Amino acid sequence: MFLAAYRIEHSEQALKSAIANSDTDFLALPWDQSIHRLLIKSYGCRLDSDVYFFEGTCPECLGKFRYEEAEQDEPFYLLFKI
Repeated sequence: MFLAAYRIEHSEQALKSAIANSDTDFLALPWDQSIHRLLIKSYGCRLDSDVYFFEGTCPECLGKFRYEEAEQDEPFYLLFKI
C-alpha cells in the first residue's frame, strides 16, 4: 500500500528511479513531508521532528522500513525493504 501511494504522490518515474538506483534490498526514498504523511496514512506511524532513527514493519506484507538521520549536509532517506 505504501509504495502504491508513493508512486501516486511522487510519480511512477520517481519510484522506477529509486528501484534502478538501489544496489541493496532497500529502496532509498528521499525524505520529505509527503513521505511523513504517507507513513502516517499507511502505517499509523507518527515521527516527531527530533527523531534520529525509526524502524517499523508493514503489518500486511511484513515489509520493513527505516529512517535514520544522515550526516550533516546529507539528504535524508526513508529506506524501504523490497
